[in-house]
Amino acid sequence: NVRYHLVGIPVIMIAIVGMLDHWVWFENVAFGAPLTAGLALLVGANLFYLSLHRLLGFSMVLVTVFMYWLSLRIPFAVQVGLFIFGWILQLKGHKIEGRKPAFLDNFVHLLIGPLFVQNEVLSIVKD
Repeated sequence: NVRYHLVGIPVIMIAIVGMLDHWVWFENVAFGAPLTAGLALLVGANLFYLSLHRLLGFSMVLVTVFMYWLSLRIPFAVQVGLFIFGWILQLKGHKIEGRKPAFLDNFVHLLIGPLFVQNEVLSIVKD
């Protein structure tokens, strides 16, 4: 299940941010760049991550900046396909594990998932 999360969650993140980036709230907010729902989601998520753990949160800021940059270069139809593919991986992983996804009990776990993956890769926070 962890292996499926290591691929599925970043794919879903890139897809969600990319799809939400098409939803422009305000034009020319900072340096000519628009404020989009995708950017707002990343800023809010990163503030949440930083509030939980400074070093892990900072590493997430670096990763999400790259994800945001990447998501801007992927066509919308591909983003939709990535979103579906990522969720297929997630569901398959949970089926193998035999447990339901944690976010079904607590919606906040949708935000915790990317942090979990980041920590699995970097092992910043030990159990």
